[in-house]
Amino acid sequence: MQQQKSGTAAEAGPAQISVEARVSDLVRIGIIGLFAYWSLQLVAPFALIVIWSAILAVALFPMFTGLSRLLGDRPKLSATIIVIACLVLIIAPLALVAVNFADAILALVAQLKSDNFTLPAAPEAIRGCGVFVSGPSPSLLSLEHAVKAKREKIRIVACNKPWIG
Repeated sequence: MQQQKSGTAAEAGPAQISVEARVSDLVRIGIIGLFAYWSLQLVAPFALIVIWSAILAVALFPMFTGLSRLLGDRPKLSATIIVIACLVLIIAPLALVAVNFADAILALVAQLKSDNFTLPAAPEAIRGCGVFVSGPSPSLLSLEHAVKAKREKIRIVACNKPWIG
């Protein structure tokens, strides 16, 4: 017995799919891939934050449960205390570094304004190097003279030594 072939698309084999259907499928796959790429680009800046959030959540959960039990099953108060403690642990050192940096910048600016600015002696390995000062009259100067000349562009000339160290 032979079966009749009706020629419909559902009964056709893989070799019978039309070119238009293949192109349409490829275009759909391309659009899906493009949207997936855009989505990853959108989420990528937050990936590190999400990873650290998961790490901190797992690491701090035992402290949270213990503190919550210690405070009489008050999870909101326990979470608030942990968040404030973490913020203090992060913000306090950063504030100290920022204040120290600001003090150092103020001292440097005051020293530059007083025309009493001197550089420490150069290490022996680079003592023979000069500084090329480009500007209206390019010249090869020592770094101290270049800073005192207050030129805009300063470029270090390569030493005739095989390495600096």
